[in-house]
Amino acid sequence: HTGDPSVSVGICDTGVLTSHEDLQLHRLEGYNAVDQVWELQGGNIGPVHNHGTRCTGCAAGNGNNGVGISGVGWNLSHRMLRVSNSSSGSAAMSTLQHAARTAVESGDKVASVSYSGVDSASNLTTATYVKSQGGLLVWAAGNDGRNLTYGDRDADDIIVVGATDSGDSKASFSAYGQFV
Repeated sequence: HTGDPSVSVGICDTGVLTSHEDLQLHRLEGYNAVDQVWELQGGNIGPVHNHGTRCTGCAAGNGNNGVGISGVGWNLSHRMLRVSNSSSGSAAMSTLQHAARTAVESGDKVASVSYSGVDSASNLTTATYVKSQGGLLVWAAGNDGRNLTYGDRDADDIIVVGATDSGDSKASFSAYGQFV
């Protein structure tokens, strides 16, 4: 399934290159979660680091158009919720959580966060809130190779995603374990 434009994913990341050829279709108004300003009100959603554009492409880069790449859900709508104004891309946990909540409050069905720190207890509270709004919180496991055993895996509302390599094996850097 390639997705449906009536379903949107909020990418909580470092900003997006809005002129990217594969990110034109179904792009929704973005939000700068640091400044708490929507794009149409002057909120800057441009990339401070290329990670956000890449994550947006992985999720919803337009496919079947003869150029570039295709995202997993290449017919989904997508929204950038920029969580950093720093060229390093660093973000406060409170800003990441605010972005995820804002995504679902704005109608996105998925809030995607590709930052470390998934095992913070406050993320579970955020995930429960996101679920109560009809959304799903997806968070990266992390790139530190740790065995994540945080909490009762069957009693939380967060989807924790690890990384695989080109052979579909666990990437050497990816966190893993029962929490993933």
